[in-house]
Amino acid sequence: MKPAGYFFAVCFLTLWLRAAPSSSHNLRGVVLDARGLPVADATLAEQWGMRKGTAPSPLTPLAPTTRADGAFVLTNGSDFKGRFALLVYDKARLQGAMIDLPTGQRERPLTIRLRPLQTVHYSILIPGSLANEHMSAELYTPTGIPIAALFNGARGSLTLPPGRYLMKVRLPNAELASRAFNVAARKVTVAPLHIQPSLIARHYGRGTPDLTASLLTMDHTPATIQPVRGKWTLLYFWALWCGPCISEGIPELIAFTNDHKKSSSVFRIVAIHERGEGGDITWREFHEKTMLLQHERWQVTALPFDVLYDESSRLTSAWGVVALPTYALIDPNGNLVPQGNLKTLEEKLRQ
Repeated sequence: MKPAGYFFAVCFLTLWLRAAPSSSHNLRGVVLDARGLPVADATLAEQWGMRKGTAPSPLTPLAPTTRADGAFVLTNGSDFKGRFALLVYDKARLQGAMIDLPTGQRERPLTIRLRPLQTVHYSILIPGSLANEHMSAELYTPTGIPIAALFNGARGSLTLPPGRYLMKVRLPNAELASRAFNVAARKVTVAPLHIQPSLIARHYGRGTPDLTASLLTMDHTPATIQPVRGKWTLLYFWALWCGPCISEGIPELIAFTNDHKKSSSVFRIVAIHERGEGGDITWREFHEKTMLLQHERWQVTALPFDVLYDESSRLTSAWGVVALPTYALIDPNGNLVPQGNLKTLEEKLRQ
């Protein structure tokens, strides 16, 4: 997976307007301090970056600031449909506010009152088997809106306005870890987040999860995956609704296979498409859309590796796949290899 630093940024376009006519596209209001006085140059943004030892910085392009009278106008192309969240910090980064707006709130002016920021200490405990994996940590509102990306590492501190938050931590081949916490009138120490290896990672060096589930080929014939002794097997779990799979993953698999034709006798690649929750896509849809991508996007007459459809979702479930794409590499002895991906496979083929 390339969660690899992958933060679910919702980069809305914002624009500073000193005076703007009333519009459902505008969110307007005023920022006040705890005494009720206007706050000039306060920054409002939907997403922030948090770095250890530095002030938080807005990630949203053109994040607006308040005027001398504390007033602001935030323009958003999405028309603020659904819930909408903001973090607000004053210029000195000493006061702030977290705003989680319900649907329809955009139609009336907001009065945002800043309160003193509090220091939040956190720690993320990562097992040694995952120590080299890229970690992605984000802050969300309790309603599930992403508001900040953390770049502090596995242990750090940040300053946040009072409110309720949810921290989520993702690593390849690890289960999603999350922790809710509340920021009030004093510093907070969040209970450690323990990262647990995924089902795939728990099999490193000792066999694999179940491989007996029946799958369907592009010709709609039954197939199973059994490791071929003496041959490396790379499994790639993907789906048509996975953007990185379509734009990067499959093209990389095609290029890798074509670049290593001389080694084709000692490795194979199998791309496994999951059905999705509730049967999101049927085999026919999978076949038709894959064929279309094959000719128009990937520009090949045939994919140079096996592409199978997990109609029952048994294999996907047995392997504990919860994020796409997911790689798994099986060695010639039938055991899973840590951090098994294309890079690892290439290193093994050179040995």
